Amino acid sequence: MILRAHLIQVLKKRWFLKEPRRTEEWEVREKFTWVELAEREGKIEEVAITRDEMEMYVDLHPLTNTTPFTVLESMSVAKAMVLFRQVGLRHLLVVPKYQASGVSPVVGILTRQDLLAHNILTVFPHLANSKKRN
Repeated sequence: MILRAHLIQVLKKRWFLKEPRRTEEWEVREKFTWVELAEREGKIEEVAITRDEMEMYVDLHPLTNTTPFTVLESMSVAKAMVLFRQVGLRHLLVVPKYQASGVSPVVGILTRQDLLAHNILTVFPHLANSKKRN
């Protein structure tokens, strides 16, 4: 998983490769400061990419979180909210309850925004009606 802020920095700094290859961590340290990687400003829509750059490659491997927090798709929303609060997470990967061949290893991504009451009620409007009855 990679943060949108890191992707924006990569695109702003034009960290494109003519051929696909794996970049090393020292290359990341040469190109980006820790302040830049901590920055959360900017929008992806503000980054202009040329046609030539669209044909190039970007190796995001050194910037990815290879051990993100995960939850099973059967976990309750209440438990997910507790995990977000206790650990201070921004994202959770949702994985299937049962792994099988042909099944994607990631079902979805849950964000703090997804757990706002308004967003939950938009997806599950019947919950608002059950709350009124109680």
